[in-house]
Amino acid sequence: MDNIPSEPNLRIQKEPDVKVDSDNTYHISGTVEGFTSFNAPVTIEHFSETLRYMGGNPNEQASWECMEIYVGKKKLK
Repeated sequence: MDNIPSEPNLRIQKEPDVKVDSDNTYHISGTVEGFTSFNAPVTIEHFSETLRYMGGNPNEQASWECMEIYVGKKKLK
């Protein structure tokens, strides 16, 4: 049987903390839990991201610009 490498899928735990700057910049932080492809939990990490609201419908992804994302100490963007 071969080992199949997989990246954990990340899911936000609980409600994240959201802070808003006056220039439509949102700072979101909280914890994410990583799951394997077999849905087994493997890690819990702190995350933070900075988003800019560009206007329009806030429920549409196109209305937001992702400025940076960190999971643990790793910068993803």
